[in-house]
Amino acid sequence: MKEYARDGEGEIDQAAFEAWEQEQYDATLGDYLARAFPNLFTVQDGKVVKAKKFDLICQGVKIALDTPLYWLQLNFSHLDNFLYLSLHVNH
Repeated sequence: MKEYARDGEGEIDQAAFEAWEQEQYDATLGDYLARAFPNLFTVQDGKVVKAKKFDLICQGVKIALDTPLYWLQLNFSHLDNFLYLSLHVNH
């Protein structure tokens, strides 16, 4: 998995994310995001929570943090087999 994020200078960084083991079908979107973006997601009492108010959108649908990654890939991947996630700030 790869994520793209803008740093303070407007540059786009690309960082690889290690693949999940095949046995980890229960890994959730929140598990991934907490590891990839620790400044936006934290783990409290074993549950991933957002540090700020925003919605996670995939294919135009709000996605919960406890959604399994395997299920999300099977049901929401784009034609190129990538998952495209957007973070929409709530006002």
